[in-house]
Amino acid sequence: MSKKVALLLLTITGLFATSVVAGPVLQSACTLAQAPSSGASQPQRGMATWLAWQDSDDGDFLPLSRQQLTAASPVLPIPSCARVTNLSNARAIVVLVDQRSPAHSYGLLQLGNAAAEALDIHAATPIELQDLAPAAADASAPALARVEKKNFLWSAAYANSIQAEQHLLAAKQAGLGKLRIAPGLINGEWSYRLRLGPLPDAISPAILAQTLRKAGLDFHTSEND
Repeated sequence: MSKKVALLLLTITGLFATSVVAGPVLQSACTLAQAPSSGASQPQRGMATWLAWQDSDDGDFLPLSRQQLTAASPVLPIPSCARVTNLSNARAIVVLVDQRSPAHSYGLLQLGNAAAEALDIHAATPIELQDLAPAAADASAPALARVEKKNFLWSAAYANSIQAEQHLLAAKQAGLGKLRIAPGLINGEWSYRLRLGPLPDAISPAILAQTLRKAGLDFHTSEND
């Protein structure tokens, strides 16, 4: 690796040192078909995971929103609304569960990007579900009050999380920070990419991706490359 590339990687790592905090969340837009009555649903605990990306050919599964607080579930009623609390940090939001999870999904909920960001869930995380109630067929989901444009770089897709972990370790050893393993779908099957970012505004994603590829790190500007 050249000194120029190494210096750039160290600079990027430093710029990524601060954490990203989700913006305000609107929680009143999830229209219930019926208001939950006292004792109507008992709190449930389970795991939530993140559905970060998907290709354009995933059959009947619709993309989870980048702005609305939506989720999929293998077991909960569809559609329904519930308050979800991240038990690791006490963040809580209301989500609209509007479709069945893809095959071989892990956990009680698979969160779209907006819900995952609001709860700060980017790996399998324990959650508590409260006030579960049926939603109207045309219920509108709660939404992030504002969505900032963020740029990321994405690795190639790996068939399993073990491969993703190996490439994550190699990228960190090369000096990259702010990396996550991002689960997603290709033709309805779970796959894994590395997501780098969000990138500082001063850095061009295309130039950075080209620089990293020259250093032997295969990153692209699109999650579908």
